[in-house]
Amino acid sequence: DQQHEQDQDQQQDQDQQQDQDQQQEQDQDQQQGQDQQQDQDQQQDQDQQQDQDQQQDQGQDPQSSEGDSNPDQSPAEPQEGQIQPEEAQRILDLLERNEAALRAKLQAQENAKRRKANRQKIEKDW
Repeated sequence: DQQHEQDQDQQQDQDQQQDQDQQQEQDQDQQQGQDQQQDQDQQQDQDQQQDQDQQQDQGQDPQSSEGDSNPDQSPAEPQEGQIQPEEAQRILDLLERNEAALRAKLQAQENAKRRKANRQKIEKDW
């Protein structure tokens, strides 16, 4: 009986250690996802800044407005009720990242359930 209790204690300790390891892995994955998202956000900010600089440069060039049918409306301004293509792309990218993070989280939960479900206590006869 004493050996059986010790085996159960060891099994519980191992289970707790595995749970802690899984939690650490999830935390690391989440941190990596956040780091990647920050990198992507910084890259998008840089791209947007470059686009704005290019648009300003084009706006300062007097030759760029020649031949425009409506010189009062710059190409960077969206029409009423519409969004800019850059903004639409940014929203789509954000949705994809959120979806990917959610899928990863759900997959991790599913894997944790599978691991827990496979554990069985083995009784020894000796």
